[in-house]
Amino acid sequence: MPGCFFYAQAYTGVIHYKRRVLCSASAQPRKMPFWGREEKMNTGKIKKIVRERGFGFIDDTDGREVFFHQNALSEVKFEDLSEGQTVSYDVEKSDKGPRALNLRAA
Repeated sequence: MPGCFFYAQAYTGVIHYKRRVLCSASAQPRKMPFWGREEKMNTGKIKKIVRERGFGFIDDTDGREVFFHQNALSEVKFEDLSEGQTVSYDVEKSDKGPRALNLRAA
């Protein structure tokens, strides 16, 4: 951001940093997220599960294939998932393609 810079302020005794943003009048204001809102999760069906390695793939309703790992599960166990099951999840971009987070049964 042109016209803005960050600085950290350390407090003695406790490792705590306070980040402040100073902007000039020419800088664009940032849109801050509202943490209380409920965002819509993506849905899809499990296409393939590789149980030995702990991952699988989801066919998204948008037509793309999304990777998921057993560490990304939320409120469901990896052993309880089956192929063809409908799931909901969040998507993040990775260097190999879309990856599912917070995967749960729909």
